[in-house]
Amino acid sequence: SELGERLGEVPQDPQRPVLLICRTQNRSAQVAQVLEQRGWKNLRYVVGGMSMWALQGWPMVAPGEAAVDPAARTPPGDQSA
Repeated sequence: SELGERLGEVPQDPQRPVLLICRTQNRSAQVAQVLEQRGWKNLRYVVGGMSMWALQGWPMVAPGEAAVDPAARTPPGDQSA
């Protein structure tokens, strides 16, 4: 619903890669379809969205955080590290 207002955030070169992700893939798939209709060619979205990504146990990093290997994290309450 915000695509029209936020179109300026999408690379204007239709050949430049555009990677889309949302929680379940529904919105990102819809946005990819709209952008394709407007001439963008190099579009990708994450199948299953962030929900599927999280279920797979793949790394998740909030904006501004450094990526951390999940296996290297100290479990809560573990003071040995």
